Amino acid sequence: MRIRVWAGMFVLSLGLLFAGSPAQALITRLTPLKDVLADSQFIFTAKVESIDPDKPAVVLNIKDDLKGKAAYRRLPINFTGDSEAQKEKQVPQLLKRLMPKLTLVVFVNENTRTKNYIGFAYTNGTWFQIKGVRVEDDRAVWHLTHGEPYLRRTFHGGTYVLKDIVKDGLAGAKATPEPDPKEPPGFGPEIKAEDVKDDMQGARSASEGGTIHGARSASEGGSTQHTVLRTPYSVLSTRDGEPPLFAVIPTLGIGGPLALLALLFPSVFGGVTGQFKRWLAALTIISMNSTLLFLHGWLADRFSGQWWSTPSVLWLTMTLLSVLGIGWACRRNARSIAGGNGAPPTRGEGLTLALVSIVGVALLGYCLLTRQAPLETPWNAVWPLWAAFWVGTLYFLFRRPHSVPSLSLEGIMLWSMTLAYVALSGTSWPRGGAAIAESESSGSTVHFAGVKWSFTAPDKGRFDSSPVVFGDRVYIAAAHDDAFSPFGRLYCLDRATGQVLWSFDNDGEMKQVFSTPRVTRDGLFIGEGFHEDKNCKLYCLDVNTGKKKWEFATSSHTESRPELGFKLLLGGTSGPLCVNFGAGDDGVYCLDATTGKEIWHFPGLHVDAGPVFNEGRLYIGSGVGDTHQATQIVCLDAEKGTVIWRHDTDLPVWASPQPIEDGVLFALGNGNFLSDADKPAGALLCVSPVDGTVLWRKEVPNAVLMQPCVAGSRIYYGSRDLHIYAFDTGSRAIVWQHDCGSPVVGNLTSKTWRGVENLYVNSTDGRVQCLDATNGRATWTFNIAAHAGKAVRLLSSPEVDSETPTRRQIYVAAGLKGVTHWSATLYCLEDQAAE
Repeated sequence: MRIRVWAGMFVLSLGLLFAGSPAQALITRLTPLKDVLADSQFIFTAKVESIDPDKPAVVLNIKDDLKGKAAYRRLPINFTGDSEAQKEKQVPQLLKRLMPKLTLVVFVNENTRTKNYIGFAYTNGTWFQIKGVRVEDDRAVWHLTHGEPYLRRTFHGGTYVLKDIVKDGLAGAKATPEPDPKEPPGFGPEIKAEDVKDDMQGARSASEGGTIHGARSASEGGSTQHTVLRTPYSVLSTRDGEPPLFAVIPTLGIGGPLALLALLFPSVFGGVTGQFKRWLAALTIISMNSTLLFLHGWLADRFSGQWWSTPSVLWLTMTLLSVLGIGWACRRNARSIAGGNGAPPTRGEGLTLALVSIVGVALLGYCLLTRQAPLETPWNAVWPLWAAFWVGTLYFLFRRPHSVPSLSLEGIMLWSMTLAYVALSGTSWPRGGAAIAESESSGSTVHFAGVKWSFTAPDKGRFDSSPVVFGDRVYIAAAHDDAFSPFGRLYCLDRATGQVLWSFDNDGEMKQVFSTPRVTRDGLFIGEGFHEDKNCKLYCLDVNTGKKKWEFATSSHTESRPELGFKLLLGGTSGPLCVNFGAGDDGVYCLDATTGKEIWHFPGLHVDAGPVFNEGRLYIGSGVGDTHQATQIVCLDAEKGTVIWRHDTDLPVWASPQPIEDGVLFALGNGNFLSDADKPAGALLCVSPVDGTVLWRKEVPNAVLMQPCVAGSRIYYGSRDLHIYAFDTGSRAIVWQHDCGSPVVGNLTSKTWRGVENLYVNSTDGRVQCLDATNGRATWTFNIAAHAGKAVRLLSSPEVDSETPTRRQIYVAAGLKGVTHWSATLYCLEDQAAE
């Protein structure tokens, strides 16, 4: 996902890692201002030169460069807006919030691939997005995309307050304010002539540390004063339900901690130099460890697979540094006592410890209240530091008054931090046994042959889509992370080496991808977007070059895997190739696969699962969306899109149906791919293809989120209850079940070797297994987490392909969770038939 932003006083910006990311649609996720600062290549203030509401157009002139210096100094903006802005009628709303001479703060990033720009402009509680197309080195053509009402949660105060915060944040003088998840989306108040006067006065007031009349209350029409705070802000962010990596000490040597104490307690630490010397060892070790944390986040992916790049080695190194710090602290304390300079901790030190400890307790409370895992990445990097302050505070409170300690306060803090790092080092070593485990059964027909190659995408993120092999190529789509705009990219890799042959991201405009591509000689079809995304597209690409043939826009997301079918002609012969796909709250579409033109549209349901074409019929199941809550199973006439039958279900359908000889299977389940429902429930449902009546139903303790796998008289399926089940259609009984150790949400793949059916299965914690379908025993297990030394998110299905009659490749795509960010990694594994 994305490198998690350092918060508090961590001043080493990770902006270089974010630079050049593509634009995206409306931002609805909680975005910390610290991320915006780090991700922006240019930040500047600009004044409105002119407004032409008839065109409409707005012209901005750059005034103050706060970060970088853009070659262009004038921004003429076509203010027509995109389809979203027009649909929501945002243009007239935004124009009412702009006026000549009004000041804006603008954040701009350059797309390193297209050399175009994406910008976010802010004025008095209103955010909007603009894009620039470079026409010359010093000139770009700009246009409005749409308003960003959800960015009010990032910041919604006065313009000059934001300008001051940006300056302080970039200088490392103060941390940026945390986002406010309770702030409702919207725009700031409409602008009036007196507001421009207040705006110009605000420039003087802000520089003098006074108050800013930056925005009027939208509800009351009055003015709201935003005081320029002179104490450090704290940053807590959640993106995709996960917190940022949190560090509170700068990493540039000794000067950072000194500045931190001075900023935190300017009155107490008037003689801060003397106080700082008492904590010299502790603050130096904290700075060095923070620097290591930063460097690991920056470089770990470049050396993925090396033992020394794993989180375990990082924690161990930080432990050894802390031990050295203990020795240094003890030596310093002994010298002080021998020289008659030993002294008990001061009240100033006690106050510092207490206040920082309170912040740590609040942070832990936030983590628990938001149901986040405190001991998992990235939160685990927080606690060694706070352990030092917490134990130091307890020591200060319960020590003997006025006594000179034989072990200094900083020594006690370092001991606490060291023990915390030891615990982290122990918990981060790979679990679940070795990376590779073979069955001890003498009857095994398959052996694991090793990792042939692996591919890690150049940008941070995850592979949640499943890989597809076609010919001598492998296709895999990524969900890349970025604070400004998460984006998607499809990679075409050489099947033999894993080298990138081409990639497609729609010129930087593709959204994150969950959809698995459908590949044929006629084209590659793939959707874009996650559940929260709107206005997504289905793409058709040239399978050899990755060039876009056509695209089809929907109003919702396109997570489903496209399904291909043939339009029937008179006489029952097959006609043009059609592509069917689910489009979230937009229902199901059928398009001409050659031209991308709509043939029919079936609305009224939320469909994320791929529809299935069988004998002129299209079977679909629906989940729960923002607009449509009904969950149903439906059979459509594939040519006309008309209903043959439809029935309500008590649980959502998140997987593609599976036709069998005398029925159609539907997997049911609540919850989602990442978490269980409060009351988990699942089932495997078999209905008549004629009228949809229920033939039988098998209850499961938790959700079934995969398409059932059918081989002979058995049906194989997995569940979030950690198990794979083998169901016999004759007896309608479970023949065996296998515990995979973590939920199974991706599809199973069935292959026969020398007369023995094998099942290949991924479980979410990173284990890839080959099971004997006869009895459910694992013939081999490959543990990605143990192999990589990182936590893993594995939602995709394994793709299995034969290279020779005795050797197979298994392609597994996952997200590897490092200390600071996710890495999208595809593995090519091999197994072989036993001799």
